[in-house]
Amino acid sequence: MPENVRIVNPLHHIDHAACRLWPNDEFVGMLTDIDAYVFQSQRIGCEYAIDYDAGVRLRNFTTQTLKNDESRRNQLHARIATALINKYDAGEFRPLVDESLVDQVCDASATLSMTDRMTRLMRFLVTFAANEKQMVELGDSSIRDTAFGWSESINDSELDYLIDALQEEECIKAFAYGGTFQITIAGHKMAEKALRRAPTNRAFIAMWFHEDTLGVGASIEKAIQSAGYEPIRIDKEVFEGLIDEAILERIEKSHFLVADLTHGKEGARGSVYYEAGLARAMGKEVILTARADHLKGKIHFDLGHYQIVSWTDDNLVWFEEELSARIKDLVGEAPAGELV
Repeated sequence: MPENVRIVNPLHHIDHAACRLWPNDEFVGMLTDIDAYVFQSQRIGCEYAIDYDAGVRLRNFTTQTLKNDESRRNQLHARIATALINKYDAGEFRPLVDESLVDQVCDASATLSMTDRMTRLMRFLVTFAANEKQMVELGDSSIRDTAFGWSESINDSELDYLIDALQEEECIKAFAYGGTFQITIAGHKMAEKALRRAPTNRAFIAMWFHEDTLGVGASIEKAIQSAGYEPIRIDKEVFEGLIDEAILERIEKSHFLVADLTHGKEGARGSVYYEAGLARAMGKEVILTARADHLKGKIHFDLGHYQIVSWTDDNLVWFEEELSARIKDLVGEAPAGELV
């Protein structure tokens, strides 16, 4: 990943201090392409960037709406940390706090449920347990700081309450005073289940990438976006390693999949059927589309009995609206306050 941080003298950029989310976040520099500050955060577990306008909006909301209420301010920043952790967990390098993210979090009325906070904490803890005998040292300040971020906790009492709850559920087992724990089988199962349903606003697109499908490809992206989700197309990404591994990772981290079954003279696209099958095996919703002339005999019988949203090059506007409505009906519209 190319570096795009410009190192600056903090004394010459005093505004950065007001933009950091947490007092211990370390100022790194400024992005070269946009007016944004970069911080290294132990609580979030990675670097994050926050653009100047987002910082101003966040400060105004804190002073004018929250009336400088420190407890509510910390809750707000904890929700932003959750959003950044989710973005980083989904593969986004150095997640960005921009005005839209600030607006989403400020407009959201609900925080994470206690169950969600427990499962997120469990997901974090299992990253330290390569086997059943390995201990997790929550007394380690760096690990504990990141546990705050993952569990959306704002103080020690909140985090300790979640730790006690995990012990009561027999997901972790305490071995010594000071925060030394062992992950149980129940804990691993909770984390695995949480990983499969990890919140995301991404949607993977499986289709035949060809000049004949340029128009419908753009319409599928627009339909996904109009429902509040981010479309993921493997042909538009730059990545290292095997493409099969990249596809699997992106499907795993998507909320649902749209599979367009349109193909050329050479026949059905095996990769599209394969990706649709992978998503179904993972318990994800798969929404099928196809060019209208494929509905009579060109769809493999395994999927032919499913509802398919059809399209032609002349009705892409209608198709886009129909697909967006089907997404909202099957998986729901991504709420304005969803953290991704």
